[in-house]
Parts: sequence; C-alpha cells; structure tokens
Amino acid sequence: MRVISVWYILIFSLIVMGCGPAFEAYNYGEEDGGIGQGGGPVIVDPGLPATANIVRNPTFAQDMNIWEDWGGSSLLSTGAYSGGRAVRISGSGQGGVGQEVLFRVKTRATYLLKAVAKVAAASDEVYMGVRFFDLSNATIADIRTRVTSTTYQNHSVSVTIPTGASSAKVYVWKQSAANSFADFDDFSMVMSSPPTAPPKESVINNPNNFLPTGPIGSYNLVLDESFNGSGINTTYWNTGLWFNTTINNELQAYRPENVRVSGGNLSLVAESRAAQTTWGENMNYASGAITTRNKFTFTYGVVEARLRLPVGAGLSSLFQLQPNNKRSPPEITIMSGLGQNPYQTGFNYKFYDINGAVKALVGAVNGVDFSEAYHTFTLEWTDSKINFFVDGILKGTYTGDSVLRDDAFIMLSLAVGGVIPGAPSGVGFPQTLQADYIRVWQKP
Repeated sequence: MRVISVWYILIFSLIVMGCGPAFEAYNYGEEDGGIGQGGGPVIVDPGLPATANIVRNPTFAQDMNIWEDWGGSSLLSTGAYSGGRAVRISGSGQGGVGQEVLFRVKTRATYLLKAVAKVAAASDEVYMGVRFFDLSNATIADIRTRVTSTTYQNHSVSVTIPTGASSAKVYVWKQSAANSFADFDDFSMVMSSPPTAPPKESVINNPNNFLPTGPIGSYNLVLDESFNGSGINTTYWNTGLWFNTTINNELQAYRPENVRVSGGNLSLVAESRAAQTTWGENMNYASGAITTRNKFTFTYGVVEARLRLPVGAGLSSLFQLQPNNKRSPPEITIMSGLGQNPYQTGFNYKFYDINGAVKALVGAVNGVDFSEAYHTFTLEWTDSKINFFVDGILKGTYTGDSVLRDDAFIMLSLAVGGVIPGAPSGVGFPQTLQADYIRVWQKP
C-alpha cells in the first residue's frame, strides 16, 4: 500500500491465500512404473485453526517484533491496557506504526478484527480496519470502524475476505492533523464464519497437446510458442537469466548463442568451452536459458511444455514459474531433471509458511527415459489448487492456503554443475535440452 501523509498506519500485511488444507504429492515409479497415480505420501499443510488469532504479537509482549515504525510512534511501557506495553501513534501530519506480516487467511471466509483503543480527543479522526488489494495492488475494498473513546474500550470490525483479494492490510489510521495521540493494544483477528463454497474448478482430462475445457467454459490459448522460426521470438523471450551472480556453485555462463531455434524446436545447448558471464566472470562451460520475465506474465491458467531432456552427470534441467518482479519463493517447478538419472524427473511447489519457514511439495516421476523421447509436463494453476501432470497423468496436487497469487513468468534452463548435480563427469558434450513447444491457456 502506498504511504501518503494522511495514513498513520499500523499495518500487518496478510497474504490472502485460497481455501483447502490438503497437500498431496505422489511418488511414482516404485508402485506403478510412472504410468498412473501412485500411492505415494500425503503431506499435510493444515494451515491455521479456525480459532487461531492470526496476530502474532498482539499485546507487544515481544517489544516491536513483527511491527515496523512509520514515523511518529512509540511503544509505551506504562499506560498499556494489558501486558505492560501498548502502541501510540501521535504527531501532526506524521507518525504511525506498521509492518507487513505474512498470514494465511481463507478467501470467502469472515474474520472479526478486535482491539482495545483510546484517543486523546473524541474529535480526532482515528480508524482501524482492513483494506484489500488485487494482484496489481489496487484497492478493491476497505472496511473500517472509527475509534472515539477517550478511555480504553473494545473495538471490532467484521470483514469478509473477497475472492479476488491477493493481499490485505490491517491498519489503524489517524487522519486528523491534531498534535494528539491514539493508543492501541490487545489485537486479535479470528475467523467467525467459514468460507462459502468456492467456484467450481476446471477439469483437465487430457493435458497432452490439448485445448483444455472445464465446467466454467473454454480456455483461450494465450501463448503458443512452437519455435517455428530461425531464432528466439524476443517479443516473448529473454535469453539468459536476470541476475548478475553465480548461484548454487554452477559452472556455466548462460550465452545467447547457446539458445538455438531450428526445425520447429528450441535447443538449450550445454558445451564444454570457455565462456564469460554477462557480469564478466570466466567459466569453463556455456549453456542456454530463456525466460518471459517482464515480457509475458500471467496469473492462473494451464502451462505445458513438450521437452526432451539431456543426459550426463552434472547436468540440471529446469522448467519453472516464478513471480514477476518479486522474490521467490513462492515458486513452481513444473519439471526438474538431473542428467545422471534420465529415468526420473521431479516437480515441487515451494512457499513460506505462517512462521516464515520455507515448505515444499516435492514429487518424483520414475520409470521412463526422459532423454530418449519427448514428454509433456503440464501445470494447472488456479486460485486454490496446483496440479502437476506428466504425459497427461496427474502426478501431484497442492491445495492449501499458500497458492501462488502473483503474476508469474516462465523459465526454462539447462545448468552445468552446482550443489545438487555436482561437477560434470563422463558427459559427452554438447548436451541439449530440447523443447517442441511451450503453451499457456487461460480462462476468458
């Protein structure tokens, strides 16, 4: 939320996630050779109990932990309602306390926000409430109540999380310019009504070279990259990656000349040769990577690539979605492959939990040589679910409170060396990650 002079804000930021606690990953290959849905482990991401107070430091018992100063604010050690501490916002034309904190709340659920508060003068304009924002950070709703009591009183406001909300900010707002103060303590925000039924989701019957349809209606093909030209289409694609540093101890320099298009195929070519990175570091290997970052981004839909993977110890293939212009996680790995084991590919969804720890759904598909022929890797991404398919067969599902809700871009890369695959060993260079097509569908 943009801070302007009239906002004296006490903000905790809530990443508003979708409904559903289940977190499933299927391990295939041992049970069924990678042909059908296996009986793999179920990983549960229970989210928050409905009765949980999602304010992590509600009485300021942890001093200013979780909170951030925005100008004229102070933590009181006397005069608090409970616990020995409260927050005061004061001043004329300045001041406030705020912090963006990640919480998982359920869209279409209703929450009751409570706090005890008082103002120095009943004529002061002081509010507390919740603002909701869409994916572009535009305000879509603002629900608030005014504080007028000059002694500590309970204040509350009921808010229903809109379906289209991507984020929300709980705030206190001292709008008046009077050189006075307002005190707040004992915050809580608890679900008072469970989510209403979510809209029906699409059903994907055949994600292998398909135009997906579902009960809500047809999808539109919004990206159809079949690599039919003589070079990469720079309207949609960047060559190389966007950061100027070596990651994971990888050994390659991503070079534009190692991204090649011919015969209706894209080739990311790994070579054993001296090459220099874009920031001037000398490497012993060259390879290719492409992204749609800042050129083609989208939120929700079906993404599919038909790929043929390289083989050789020390090679790492990756097909991902990452949030555009934001740090990851969250990130969705639709396919990961290690050259030393061409009979297995992986997928995962990585995200932050309520405590700021990274969690991940991790799945693997075994039983076929992914370097011998092309295979399709498909992602169905909605506001409440992430489905992973390989060759048209569902391989893993995430349904939880932490579905990626940001605009995302596509990344396809072939790395050499690094922490996980290790140094190349016995590799017959050059090796190639090939793509027959990459497609994206979205609902109209």
